[in-house]
Amino acid sequence: MLIRDIFLIYLPFAVLMAVILIIEINRRLKRREDFLFILLCFCVVSWFICNLLMLLSGNIAIVSLLYHIKIIFVGFSPVFLLFFMMKFYRVFDKVPRFLIRLMLVIPSLTAVVCLCGHWHNLLVTRFDVVSLTPVRNFTIIWGPWFWVHTAHSYILLMATAAINLIHHFREPKFYRTPSSFMLAGVAITLLSNIIIIAHIFPSFLDTTVIGVGLSLFLYNKAIISNDKSRFARYTQKQILHYLDLYIFVLDEKQKIVDSNQPAVEFFTSQGISLVSARFKNITDALLEKGKQVENDFYIEDGPFPVILNLRIHDLTDESGNIIGYIAVFTDVTQNRMLIERLEATAKIDTLTGLPNRGAYEGAKKRLDNPEYLPLAVIVGDVNLLKDVNDNMGHQYGDMMLQKIADVLSKVCPENCFAARIGGDEFILLVPESSPENSAALMEKIKAELSLQKNLPFTLSISLGCSVKYDSKENLDDVITLADSLMYEDKKAFKESIGKNKSRLPG
Repeated sequence: MLIRDIFLIYLPFAVLMAVILIIEINRRLKRREDFLFILLCFCVVSWFICNLLMLLSGNIAIVSLLYHIKIIFVGFSPVFLLFFMMKFYRVFDKVPRFLIRLMLVIPSLTAVVCLCGHWHNLLVTRFDVVSLTPVRNFTIIWGPWFWVHTAHSYILLMATAAINLIHHFREPKFYRTPSSFMLAGVAITLLSNIIIIAHIFPSFLDTTVIGVGLSLFLYNKAIISNDKSRFARYTQKQILHYLDLYIFVLDEKQKIVDSNQPAVEFFTSQGISLVSARFKNITDALLEKGKQVENDFYIEDGPFPVILNLRIHDLTDESGNIIGYIAVFTDVTQNRMLIERLEATAKIDTLTGLPNRGAYEGAKKRLDNPEYLPLAVIVGDVNLLKDVNDNMGHQYGDMMLQKIADVLSKVCPENCFAARIGGDEFILLVPESSPENSAALMEKIKAELSLQKNLPFTLSISLGCSVKYDSKENLDDVITLADSLMYEDKKAFKESIGKNKSRLPG
């Protein structure tokens, strides 16, 4: 009864492992991947079969032979498990080839020793079958090679556990599900070996192969889960590569986990290394090349200025806990240049090229500052514009405005702000200007207008000036006073026209 019970314990695991092996062979032959896992499955299935055949056989010589054959598969299992683990974490190709071959030496020699065990005592010095019923009970005295084989197996098993632990915690939390299956599988394998060493169960029950069998099931789950994760990562990567954005995936400590190809290419072209694991090093490198204004980084260290806008988005799990971040750099250079050009155009009077009322309002706020006192305000109103429009046409009226704007631009000092704020209205804001200087400027403007010859009309402008001396004064009151003085000048101009009709256009 006991043999049957042990047989029934081994059989389900053997069938399960055989099914996994068949599925893996079918699936992996299509994908041509993870051949190492297939080899591992083959070793474990063969291990189970040897145990089952030992239970079925009543011949002592066959039992001894099967035991030696089983040791072959036991020896190769930790090697293929380690190789599979390295392949799973994408470090297999980083291991030197000579080291891979070196790991296969001991199992290969063990296979030779086992197959030739009838002629030497290297593996087993003495193998006695005490009883075949009710259980297979052996007396075994191990030879020197067995301890070499055992030490090699446990060293590889510990290396597998170390690789598993190290790479599991290096994975981002949202990529750890496949790795968690691997971690559980290795833990079960280690536990089954501890049970054998501690003799917790009877020696005739091989708990190691049962533990390894359970582990294979978990490894299979890890592969399936990793396939989904790998496919998701692959499609993500492909999508991110097609975006004209520079994207970094960060963990909860803002260490760089991943980046898309445009980010790699751009920052490499800027001489910024992405080898560093910390995202702060990237932003510090950008600051060394320029400046930061709010979320915009201005890179001025290069043949052309570049403006990058940075946005950082939280990555949260189902519970709302932050598990990482996505940092997205957008090249907004062209957009910023276009906006600046539009803003500049929006504040320019398209007819005269002078700033318009919108620009004037901004300049008024900017210059209404104690450091610019005394601030002179000169208000101008074009004379005879309505007559020119009515008698000669609006194209001549436009020409008149353009000529006056040209004169203002030519005569006004560099620190003077001149704008067209209405149909025939102009205004000048002159920082640090005394009444005498302002009066001289108005005379200079009128003199320059009088020099404009060979025109079908007379260029003339009425001007009024007022000066703000004290910061407590209201600038609008100063402008109102300048406006009233301009109207007095215009009244005087109209009186002079009444005396000289020849000055009328047309």
